[in-house]
Amino acid sequence: MSLQEQLVIFGLSGLTGAIAGYYLLRALIVQQTAADDDYRIRDPRSKILFLILSPVAQILQKLDSDTIRSRAAGYGQHILEAGGFWHGISGYEVLSAKYTFAVMFPLLFLLCGPARVIGGGLTFLVAMMLIAVGYIYPSNTLKARAKERQNRFHRQLPYALDVLRVTAEAGLDLLSSVKYLVDVFVPGPVKEELRLFHKDVQLGKSSVQSLNDLAQRINVPEVSAVFGSLSQSLEMGTGIVSIMKSTAEEMRRKRQLTAQEEANKAVVKITFPLLLLILPGVFIVLFGPIVVDLWSAFGSM
Repeated sequence: MSLQEQLVIFGLSGLTGAIAGYYLLRALIVQQTAADDDYRIRDPRSKILFLILSPVAQILQKLDSDTIRSRAAGYGQHILEAGGFWHGISGYEVLSAKYTFAVMFPLLFLLCGPARVIGGGLTFLVAMMLIAVGYIYPSNTLKARAKERQNRFHRQLPYALDVLRVTAEAGLDLLSSVKYLVDVFVPGPVKEELRLFHKDVQLGKSSVQSLNDLAQRINVPEVSAVFGSLSQSLEMGTGIVSIMKSTAEEMRRKRQLTAQEEANKAVVKITFPLLLLILPGVFIVLFGPIVVDLWSAFGSM
């Protein structure tokens, strides 16, 4: 095969891959904007994604395996923690995406031009890498998004508790305080979850059960302890102002200690890059000219 033919094949395959990647990313990218009703509702723009994942998800559901059921339930919990994932797919569809992408990614690569040019051994290696990437990409992306949202909720919660405390001291009940916070608070997971809490209570669910559901969706031990204390206060009829104040102060203190601990770890983490990357360059700059002069002097002798 001539060089011109190889360039044409690489160009056409690159264009095909770019077009396919664009539409795939367009179907998968999620805009995490909380709607007025429920941000976990499926987005109708993701029909392509569901057409791809739904058949395999239905097969997995019909298998009725304990392993598949437990894995799908775990992914479903991560979806709750992430506040929705890929336009509202379910745990079974996340599991379906792992198997589907593990087949789709290498298949698209094998149908493109580079797979016919780079050779059999390298083609096999790239195909194996794409299988691994396609299998781990959905679950790892879901877990990373859930972890990021949990951290954002944990950072915003002390400020939300301050707002609730002030409104409670002003004479508002818990539901009215939550409604005020949803109206004025900054966008984020706290506002989204408290909107769901307010909606659940308006639909007839008790405040205690709604708080427990909120804690289950976030699934952070410290946050669960906060809402558990609030639900106990509501059940016993005690005031919640003191609990909110002490809880917010305690969370801020723990955050400060965590920040100090991470700062102390940074000294250790920077040691290896310093030894491997920075110090060798410094030694080369300082002693390089001396070594060159000595080498020239001994060479002339």
